[in-house]
Amino acid sequence: IASQFSALNDLTWVVSAYFFTQTGLVLTYGQLLTITDTKWLYLVVITIFEIGSLLCGVATTMPFLIVGRAIAGIGAAGIFVSILVIIARVTRLEDRPLLFGAFGAVFAVSSVAGPLLGGVFTDKASWRWCFYINLPFGALSILAVIFFLKRQPTVDLPGNAGKTTFQKWMSIDWLGTAFALGMIIPLLLALQWGGNLYEWNDKIIIALFCVFAVMLLVFIFWQCGIMPPMLFKRRTQIGCVISAFLVMMNLIIGTYYLPFYYQASRGRTPTESGIDILPYSKPPFILLGAYSPHIGRYIYFLRFGGCVTAIAAGLLFTIVDVNTSNAKLIGFQILSGFGVGVALQNVIIACQAEWADREELIPQATSVVTFFQLMGGVLGIAIAGAVFANQFRSNIAIYAPGLDPRVTEAVRTTLTVLSRLDADTAQKVISAYVRSLNYVFIISVPISILACLAGFLITDHNVKERGTMGGAMI
Repeated sequence: IASQFSALNDLTWVVSAYFFTQTGLVLTYGQLLTITDTKWLYLVVITIFEIGSLLCGVATTMPFLIVGRAIAGIGAAGIFVSILVIIARVTRLEDRPLLFGAFGAVFAVSSVAGPLLGGVFTDKASWRWCFYINLPFGALSILAVIFFLKRQPTVDLPGNAGKTTFQKWMSIDWLGTAFALGMIIPLLLALQWGGNLYEWNDKIIIALFCVFAVMLLVFIFWQCGIMPPMLFKRRTQIGCVISAFLVMMNLIIGTYYLPFYYQASRGRTPTESGIDILPYSKPPFILLGAYSPHIGRYIYFLRFGGCVTAIAAGLLFTIVDVNTSNAKLIGFQILSGFGVGVALQNVIIACQAEWADREELIPQATSVVTFFQLMGGVLGIAIAGAVFANQFRSNIAIYAPGLDPRVTEAVRTTLTVLSRLDADTAQKVISAYVRSLNYVFIISVPISILACLAGFLITDHNVKERGTMGGAMI
């Protein structure tokens, strides 16, 4: 993509534009689901996602592609929240862990298969097929929703009782959406530019962080007046928000940087590195987390899953180098995947179990957790990228002193340069890559410990007993 459009410096926006709209609109969709028929809103957001994917596939310039990604993100935000709310409305609470486990398994398979298929499409056909592939699946999804999903009546919030449809739409917090978007963009820019385009103490980076801090305060103040006051009066909701944020950070770090390790240290292609991280794939572990309906409890997975991830991250930091055996790497991936997998969907179960006695609040409560989950993904990839860039700048000087500045700049931006270096120089650069990645992995240690502590804020409801408090709309 960068080569075709000659826009390597703009490439991060292909990812960021998607995260920007997806994260910024999650809370808005949570409100829309309290006033709109879920089935038809779900169909609309799938269509928006498909339009965005089509625009990406036919893009002729980098700005065109970035706009397409932003539109796809608008649809993705609605898809993600709608699925969680639909499951809550058509199933009993005690049946949801298995369904959420299956949903999480699909999510996990996609996170691994996505880079794998993307590599295959790019190597064998065209990067455009990374976006075209969404179109037939989207069409099947639309048909499945039309024919198999019954209409889902909404449960009015107390403040909406007696209002007309127009009044309900006018009561949506559109200004809060603007504040959310205004908060996210300066943070993304600061984390992506810091240490890359600008030094961390540059006035531009400092200004962006200041704008983020101001917008964060405005956003929090505004949401306190808009969100139902009781939403954050329960410690379980706060614990779910923190846990979701941290678990997603771990997921993103592993998904993005484990393939990079294989490409840098073993010379693997994007396709091959996707296969290499299959042990990190979490479906078995997510389904193990879904075992909670049989024991009636989810709390053990939330409180202790992070401990396993922390151990794995510590091993990746202390043991992994250019000569680490595949057996060890596979073992570390399994440990890390286990810790993330057992917690990934149970945090949503915990949230919905907490609000089983106030079903009308489930859409907004779920959207708040999802918002912070996505924020965890945004911050995770940005922080990891900043850590890697700054560590590599230091390590390249240690492992390859005297390297031509032009070569140094080239290896900071692409791995393909390695094939054009002599064997000794390439090995030094690879060592700098791997040591820098060690510091990316160590980020997961404090993140995982904090996720464990957040689990102790969450109430240990029995989903079998709690499920009798409300009924599903079948």
